Amino acid sequence: MPNLRTLEETARRDRLDGRFVAAAAGYEQLARRLAKPSQAYLLAALSAALAGDLEETTRLFERFFETAERPSMANLNDLLSLYHQTGRQQRRAGAVERLFPASAADRGRSRQQVMVFALPKSAGTSVVQTLAATLQVRHLASGLDDARAPGYSASVLDPLLMERLSGRTLLHQTHAMPWRENLQRFRDHAYPKLLVHLRDPRDALLSYYYMAEKYELHRLRLLLLCPDYDRLEPGERMAVLARHVYPRFLEWIIGWVAAADALGDRARVTSFETFKREPEAFFRELSLFVGGRERAPAPIRKTHFRRGRAGQTDDPLMPATLRQALFEQLPGELTRRFGWTL
Repeated sequence: MPNLRTLEETARRDRLDGRFVAAAAGYEQLARRLAKPSQAYLLAALSAALAGDLEETTRLFERFFETAERPSMANLNDLLSLYHQTGRQQRRAGAVERLFPASAADRGRSRQQVMVFALPKSAGTSVVQTLAATLQVRHLASGLDDARAPGYSASVLDPLLMERLSGRTLLHQTHAMPWRENLQRFRDHAYPKLLVHLRDPRDALLSYYYMAEKYELHRLRLLLLCPDYDRLEPGERMAVLARHVYPRFLEWIIGWVAAADALGDRARVTSFETFKREPEAFFRELSLFVGGRERAPAPIRKTHFRRGRAGQTDDPLMPATLRQALFEQLPGELTRRFGWTL
């Protein structure tokens, strides 16, 4: 029987050489022999994701979640989305219970409870975590992938999670689409305030591409959309995103801006561009909206995969012709309102 170091080296070499099925099997064999196997199970799951095997990815990621000493909210979201896609909905309750055991907080009600709808790759996580630290409240992010929006992350609010967290003091972030069921779940669970955080969708799309280059479970999302995604050249990958994901971004922006406008003083619309340009004023205004008074912002949490910029006109993956074509799909009233230009 090979020793642990040999197993690890073989699995790592298989992964680097593109033998993802063998790598997944090797990392799982390694995990079974370790006292603390969670990292090996995670590498096995990510290898299975690169192989495009959804069932195997789900099984191995579940083992990672079960053995991790401190699984995160992001881990829970990934697992719930995998359950959603593989029809294992009955397993969701156990995963949710691990991170959110029943407590007295379930029965409370708080006025510091805000639903944050953030466009993917708009630095929404950084905004929510910084605001939560400023207000000293809990935060989380949630959402499930859905076949109605292939390639798009976390399009549906999970009713189980919404019910479990109803009434807690928190900032609840999601990428959920502006579909009727999501708006109804927002209403059903008595979130008194709504924050919509968006970004120029062309820049968001570029960041969406780069995220898939670094995180395999996000790449799996795109492999399910386009099985040949990994074999495409970078420009061809961007073309796939422009055809299939960008329209979802437009639907998201148009729908949630309209929903926020309809709620009047109960809602705010913020943007990545303002966050980057005037961060202190940005968080002071949000602390007043959420917490009832202005506060000095906590240090900004830098949690994104890359440090994106506003108006990224120099990236070769977004040439001027593509940037203009995508700009022409944006409603003029939104480009004027948020200062998005060619």
